[in-house]
Amino acid sequence: MDSKNVISRESWLQSCNDVVLLLQFPKYCWQVDEVFQAEVKAANYSRQTINDDLIWQVVDRQGRIVDGGTMKSLKLTNGGLTIVGEISMALSMMSSAERLTINVALKKSGYSNSYPLWVYPAPNKNVVVQEISVAEKWDETVEARLLQGAKVLLFPSDESIQAKSVAGLFPPDFWNYGMFKGISEWAKKPVSPGTLGILTDPEHPIFNDFPTDPHTNWQWWSIIKASRPLELDQTSPAYRPIVQVIDNLERNHKFGLIFEFSVGKGSLLVCTARLKEILDRPEAYQLYQSMINYMQSDDFTPDYIVAPSLLKKLL
Repeated sequence: MDSKNVISRESWLQSCNDVVLLLQFPKYCWQVDEVFQAEVKAANYSRQTINDDLIWQVVDRQGRIVDGGTMKSLKLTNGGLTIVGEISMALSMMSSAERLTINVALKKSGYSNSYPLWVYPAPNKNVVVQEISVAEKWDETVEARLLQGAKVLLFPSDESIQAKSVAGLFPPDFWNYGMFKGISEWAKKPVSPGTLGILTDPEHPIFNDFPTDPHTNWQWWSIIKASRPLELDQTSPAYRPIVQVIDNLERNHKFGLIFEFSVGKGSLLVCTARLKEILDRPEAYQLYQSMINYMQSDDFTPDYIVAPSLLKKLL
């Protein structure tokens, strides 16, 4: 079978090889006032015991090394798993939200692996949100504020969008939505939301303080699980949500997790994740803060105009 160019050979061999280096740590999202700790392990199922040094480095998005070290004179017995040592790193050196990559490699034999981490500032509970109205439902008050020129951040309740949305699903749906939907219904089991992850633009200014890939990654886990992506088929074919949830081929709806509209003289940003319920998670608070920062900046100028009548149908 020909390569689909989804992953390089080098990246594939990091986790599918006769020797695989592993890091075990409790979470992917951290705060700057924490200390990251991980246990390093090596699964050696090659034909020989390996004697080598292990080098670890932590790099930021610009490729700068922010920490690192060496574990010397390791003996990795073949036929099993060896606990190599521990990595400990204070995260206080980070001054802003950052995506880090931890690289581990055996010096002579060349086996390597890498893991992502996201580090966020500690929440500032005293921040005052200025010039933005935060609402949890679409009503006449929100409509009036927008028509008069206000900026509104809307978190619609699950109940208000239940019929026009799907539950949040982190992994892509498995193989064949139609077949498994039928099996689930026959067995009287819950039907999967059937979506295929997110699609977004990492360069969009809403992510200035929330580093992201174009696709789903681990910092989105709790956010997606707490969301109900909304169907936006009534918008024009050219319109794209800031964070779009990809649907399966059978339905092919346009789902939005985060999206914006120009309404009257005002500007509306909608987030269908219940961030308020998960603000104890660093990634949820940081996404909220990044959205607020975006709305308070000159970059927040939605150009897709919608009438309040359409929003009444959607929300």
